[in-house]
Amino acid sequence: MVNRFSLLCISSLIAISGLAQSDETSRYNNVKSFADYDKLYGSLGPEFSVIYQKQFFGEIGLNYSLFDAPEKVIPPSVPYCFKIATEYNFNKNQPILVPKFSAEANILILHFKASVADYTNLKINDWRIIPETGLTFLGVCTLAYGWNIPVTHSRLNGVSPQRISLSFNMNIDFFFRYPAYLHQNNL
Repeated sequence: MVNRFSLLCISSLIAISGLAQSDETSRYNNVKSFADYDKLYGSLGPEFSVIYQKQFFGEIGLNYSLFDAPEKVIPPSVPYCFKIATEYNFNKNQPILVPKFSAEANILILHFKASVADYTNLKINDWRIIPETGLTFLGVCTLAYGWNIPVTHSRLNGVSPQRISLSFNMNIDFFFRYPAYLHQNNL
């Protein structure tokens, strides 16, 4: 089961990076400013999180964020995001890895996220659906509360039914290209 999920994560990552390279490269070469866009555009970026659920977990992921044109959204935000990530606990006596796939939406300061995750110690697979809701600052920094809803009968110790997470979305377009656009247009 872990092998199938790992294969799914890797193939999704390849597909997302392929879309980003082919689509983004052509659009950025042919467009002089963000004002020329009239629809959502996407960008890849890393995301880092710290999660507490009976014990602390770290998370490292790669997300594909969708943005609106800057002149339409002031202040800017990351309204939609798809992510492939891995959580890991800091307990070396009972290591737990958690490959997962997530989709999230940010509306003003509200954050909504849904994930499918496989909590595993490489012997037991504990599949969970994780809905989360919370507050966000422009889609870059998010504080969320979530529920770990079990899907299978297998359970791992150290995984609670609730979780609190603090996430940082380090999207390249948001941090580098958007401020340059604002400066160039005196906004």
